[in-house]
Amino acid sequence: MKPSPRPYHHGHLRQALLSAAEVALETRGVQHLSLRELSRELGVSHASPQRHFATKQDLIDALAIMGFDRLSSVVAHGAKAGSQDFNQRLTKAALAYVGFALKHPALFALMFEAKRRPEMLPELRTAVVAAFSHIPKILREGQEAGKIVAGDPDRLALTIGATLHGLVAVSIEGKVKGAALKAIVPETVQHLLNGLSTNKTAVTAGDATIICETMHQKGPTVAARRLTSRHSPSASVGVPRVGHTAGSNQLPPED
Repeated sequence: MKPSPRPYHHGHLRQALLSAAEVALETRGVQHLSLRELSRELGVSHASPQRHFATKQDLIDALAIMGFDRLSSVVAHGAKAGSQDFNQRLTKAALAYVGFALKHPALFALMFEAKRRPEMLPELRTAVVAAFSHIPKILREGQEAGKIVAGDPDRLALTIGATLHGLVAVSIEGKVKGAALKAIVPETVQHLLNGLSTNKTAVTAGDATIICETMHQKGPTVAARRLTSRHSPSASVGVPRVGHTAGSNQLPPED
């Protein structure tokens, strides 16, 4: 007779299930997540997970909350105040965001799929708001210093977040057209800051044509460089370039 699964004796079954589920998610995909299979892997009865996750969707929601909590932590670490100016903090926060997405691709995708559900749990909504609160704070500091245009920091941050998310979406193995995202992200942040700067040149119809044609042919980095050189052959327009000090382009480690 096949022996029944041994009982789970310590009080950390919920965390053990989440840890095992994250491994299964990254290796097998969300479609293969199974509470029954996780129970077998952990050596507990099939009924044991019911105390924490009544359904697979409950497990997915918990993974999403855990993911956004972790994302918030790594972005906050990059954005923390200190001797860095707001430009450097924004660059490091952006690198942390992209680094998390590249390190946990399946979890990152699950998080945003859960975020789009109309019946989002209040706990998940709180975690989402916290994760996306750091970049608006940095932009607000830039506004207070007179370096960033006026406007709702949350709306301005949406442009930055959408850009970073887009870079992750179009990348293949962390690269876009052969260029590593850890090199593209600081340049992208700089170009976004140029656009948000209180001291910038207006974008013309000719600029728009250059951007569209070059984006299609050469990718976002080359397009941004051509736009910058069009307005200022010898230097970038607007705020000073950042993100090029020693080691500053490296994806930061997670806490």
